[in-house]
Amino acid sequence: MQRVISFHDHALLNNFGLSLSYSAYKNISEESEHSHDFLELVVVTHGSGIHNFNGEKFKLSAGNIFLIMPGIAHSYINEDNLELYSYLFFADFLDHFRSELELISGYHLLFSLEPIMGMEKRMSGNLYISPPILNKVIDLCQTIRQCFQEQLPGCRVEIFSDFLKILILLSRNCEVYNKYSLHYHYAQEISKILSYIELNYQQEMSLESLARSLHMSPSNFRRVFAETTGCSPIRYIIDLRLKKAAKQLLENRRDTVQRIAFSAGFQDSNYFSHQFRNYFGCSPLQYRKRHN
Repeated sequence: MQRVISFHDHALLNNFGLSLSYSAYKNISEESEHSHDFLELVVVTHGSGIHNFNGEKFKLSAGNIFLIMPGIAHSYINEDNLELYSYLFFADFLDHFRSELELISGYHLLFSLEPIMGMEKRMSGNLYISPPILNKVIDLCQTIRQCFQEQLPGCRVEIFSDFLKILILLSRNCEVYNKYSLHYHYAQEISKILSYIELNYQQEMSLESLARSLHMSPSNFRRVFAETTGCSPIRYIIDLRLKKAAKQLLENRRDTVQRIAFSAGFQDSNYFSHQFRNYFGCSPLQYRKRHN
């Protein structure tokens, strides 16, 4: 028989401009497929079962972690006392902390690469954390559950603080089961490249230098990067710089477009404006006015 302990209290947390819902599942029977309009981060804490995901079945066991993207139908089947924690949140939750989290290579592995590779049926359910790390995560999950139940003064700060600790623990310590798979190797290596790009996006970077750091030819690196992330290395760098520039346009309203372009890593402000319009559908100044 299925027993679901659920807490959904967005109003409790919306003073931060963020939303977070939490569920704990124990003794799960086979359930019908469902989907959400938000991200779902899942940590399997005990037992084993099956995850029906994207038309495929993946084995689950204690220590598994995975991210389910919005609109993806999925369900769980219990095999041996399957227990898991599920955190539901919109993508803009991560936006508040992304600049720091993206410096951790495991963050890209869990939040960027695993969902893409899971959709392509290559890696879903393969990420896990070791028993010592899982125990730390379980302690934090239980603290969050208690905070939701008790709603004591200061609980909102504690909930978000503990959830961020979970994100950091998972990002720093997630691993992949099949360590001899080329997909694993590529995902691990590309996640390191993504963190390097995040840290050095303002600097000049070439396809050749990035490929050389992984001991690959430029053509092979371009292919592997595109297969893993869904876009080319150069496109990824340009898009990241555009997002950084858009943020600076709103945070530094006195800075000129040219200055912001240079600070985001663009050497030509005209090229920047052209790329910006293609990406956001308006000029940098129009973007600033629209978000005034």
